[in-house]
Amino acid sequence: MGVDADAVRELGASDFETAVVAIGTAVEAGILATYVLVDLKIPRMWAKAITGSYGAILERVGAHRVVFPERDMGIRVAHTLTGRTIDYPPTENSTRILRSSRPPWPKEVAGTTPAKAEIRSR
Repeated sequence: MGVDADAVRELGASDFETAVVAIGTAVEAGILATYVLVDLKIPRMWAKAITGSYGAILERVGAHRVVFPERDMGIRVAHTLTGRTIDYPPTENSTRILRSSRPPWPKEVAGTTPAKAEIRSR
């Protein structure tokens, strides 16, 4: 399956500031679509990947952000299966926000700062 660059241009893709390439299983089509959009100089482009190597190629082609919806949702579901976690939304850096039905830490650290409680080392 190929992507016709002229057809993409005729559709007016270059008129948009943001593009999302959500082609998961047709790897060649996803890469080509990303390439065409990069060639059109779309200011912000996100692309969906289903494997790490597919994501790496999309980044090299020029996608500004690569998302892995299946993997990311699997991680969120795994965290909720621990019994205490309600939600585990990711942030831009490696920091995580945890909503919990009860504190996931020992009672002796309740009411103190994360630094004093040495949360990261626990």
